[in-house]
Amino acid sequence: MLEPETEAESITGVDADTWIDERIDKLEQLSSNENHAALKSLIGSGYALDLDRAYERGLALMVDGIFSRLARTR
Repeated sequence: MLEPETEAESITGVDADTWIDERIDKLEQLSSNENHAALKSLIGSGYALDLDRAYERGLALMVDGIFSRLARTR
């Protein structure tokens, strides 16, 4: 578990899985909007923590965002 998750759990008494479970309906509702494709992808893949996958996904999303912004400025 990552340090911020451990700290949040010690403060709130709620672990990360419980937090997600309590909010999954709202997250799924938000992800049905085409403007939130990344959120839809994350929800569809579950939320088990895999640091390598999280890094790769975050990097890919950041690069996609840069390319998207560049395409709009041309």
